[in-house]
Amino acid sequence: MSTLTDREYDAELQKLHDQGDIYLATYQGYYSTRQEQFLQEKDRNPDGTWPEIFGEVSEIVEKNYFFRLSKYRDALIEHYAAHPTFVEPESRRNEMLALLKGGLEDISVSRAGQAWGIPLPFDPQSVVYVWFDAPIEYIGATKEWADANGHGDAWRSWWYDTKDVLYYEFMGKDNVPFHTVGFPVTLMGSGEPWKLVDRLKGFNWLNYYGGKFSTSEHRGVFMDCSVWRRSPTSCLRSAAESSAAPRSRSQRSKGASFAACMRASTNVASASRRSPRYFVRR
Repeated sequence: MSTLTDREYDAELQKLHDQGDIYLATYQGYYSTRQEQFLQEKDRNPDGTWPEIFGEVSEIVEKNYFFRLSKYRDALIEHYAAHPTFVEPESRRNEMLALLKGGLEDISVSRAGQAWGIPLPFDPQSVVYVWFDAPIEYIGATKEWADANGHGDAWRSWWYDTKDVLYYEFMGKDNVPFHTVGFPVTLMGSGEPWKLVDRLKGFNWLNYYGGKFSTSEHRGVFMDCSVWRRSPTSCLRSAAESSAAPRSRSQRSKGASFAACMRASTNVASASRRSPRYFVRR
């Protein structure tokens, strides 16, 4: 995993702790080992079972460090108002606004007694929860590239107090809450002018051989697979565009069939030659 230096990484975590945004409390609830994700009752199916995507779910009680997500609710609502294209399509934006206006709960950002992970600087017996760690890693990957290629602080022109970069994200609808609430709030909490996403597109799941893409179930098109190199980009684009078209609730929930996308696609350009860029200079 690409990271900032230990000193820089620890300084960010320590700052959030010192200003009271990270605090110690007891977590009692559910945890999905497959998704490495804490769950709530609202994540259950209507019949009380857990969705298959979570795999085995266990109930745990442990001391965790929490992040004051609730503290930044109003600031995030203001950000949505000032940036109408922050989340697209409108249905996804409305879902996230409803989540915000309904009130945010503080989230656990650590695991206790885990064999792997990055130790918290203020409590080495606890490690950073992987999904809280991710935003720092996104920035760290850019810095590592700059260091490895002799570009010094050039990475800052993409991530820090930049005025000429447009930042786009494309993802499945289940990842939208983290990237439009958790990720921006983590950056806001630092009190520094980190670059936030300009436009995020949340689209329906792409079904493949009877289910959603899943690393744990070895279902999907992976980077070392020749199918990926031959797959037309227009197939993926049509799947993304389909989520914006008005459809019934049942149609929207089913996602797009990979085979149907391939049949609909007439563009034979390879994905490797037509891949989208996520950061764009104005």
